[in-house]
Amino acid sequence: GQITSPKSPNGPDSSDVEAPKNKTPLGRSRAHKSTIRRSSRPVSSPPTRRKAASRTAPDQTPESEPSSKGKAPSAAAAAAMESVEALVAHIQGLSGSADELAQLHGLLKQADGDALRAHSAGLLPFLSHLHPGAHSLGYLYLLDSFVSSSANLRAHAGGDLLVTVADFLTSCSADQIRMAPDKFLNVCRVLKNEVMQLNAPIRGIAPLRAAVRKIQTSSEQLTPLHAEYLMLCLLAKQYKAGLSVLEDDIFEVDQPKDLFLYCYYGAMIYIGLKKFRKALELLHNAVTAPMSSLNAITVEAYKKYVLVSLIQSGQVPSFPKYTSSTAQRNLKNHTQIYVDLSTCYGTGSYSDLETFIQSNAEAFQT
Repeated sequence: GQITSPKSPNGPDSSDVEAPKNKTPLGRSRAHKSTIRRSSRPVSSPPTRRKAASRTAPDQTPESEPSSKGKAPSAAAAAAMESVEALVAHIQGLSGSADELAQLHGLLKQADGDALRAHSAGLLPFLSHLHPGAHSLGYLYLLDSFVSSSANLRAHAGGDLLVTVADFLTSCSADQIRMAPDKFLNVCRVLKNEVMQLNAPIRGIAPLRAAVRKIQTSSEQLTPLHAEYLMLCLLAKQYKAGLSVLEDDIFEVDQPKDLFLYCYYGAMIYIGLKKFRKALELLHNAVTAPMSSLNAITVEAYKKYVLVSLIQSGQVPSFPKYTSSTAQRNLKNHTQIYVDLSTCYGTGSYSDLETFIQSNAEAFQT
């Protein structure tokens, strides 16, 4: 009966919950009837390396130029910058056909890791030589290497970097970024974290909405970005913006954690819009979805489920038979104050209800 504590701001580890099964759209019926179809498009093997189209390589960055004191850069640094210049030339010349992109992807994988990250601070100027729409795959690799460095993020907090990332998310080619989905998700999360640190969540709404559509293979697919997007809408109090994804019928769920967060944040959006029936549907999904151990998101969802049920109908329904035994055994024990609130509400005594709420105000606020 222990609650799995969240390991990140996004919620608990997904290892403690099972994935939903049958094909029924979320928000209309039980979430655990959703079908999970894992769709990872394999990347074709790179063909024999062809010579990239001849293009003018970008100018050397300040790191590779002699300093004002006349000191020449180290041979290793110069070689590294030449290597990045050559990679940019490949990106420019191999971003056309599917075969070219497959070859380019192989080159990018070889360069990824120590080669790029060791010199990530000097990558930003090279992005100006690439088009985020035409050269999306290569652009993504360079951008991901840059934003994966906390030192780079501190040095370029907000400002032009935020604009660069936002422009990429809205302009990039869906087909190209789906070849490296993990890197795309990382860049999206960096954007979300940056706008939250700036206390400006509204700046991330449009780019993340575009990113959701780019990474989706169909509007029926639930992605990890759905919850990130809904959280920004919630923090910015842009509830109507959240409807752009909440009104889709979801059938494909990859990770259970994504499902729980989607249901919770989506319900909060509907509560903000005073659409309590729709909120109850999503909260019901979070509470009744299959799980092997209780998770923190489900506990919070049940608290909201009690409150919204009292607003909507004046009573809290009992658990349906298909609710997991884990939830039925443990949820009420972890939300006892809300169960007592429901009981007090049922007496019909306004004065008793007011006294109960006031005497337990601290518990409700934690």
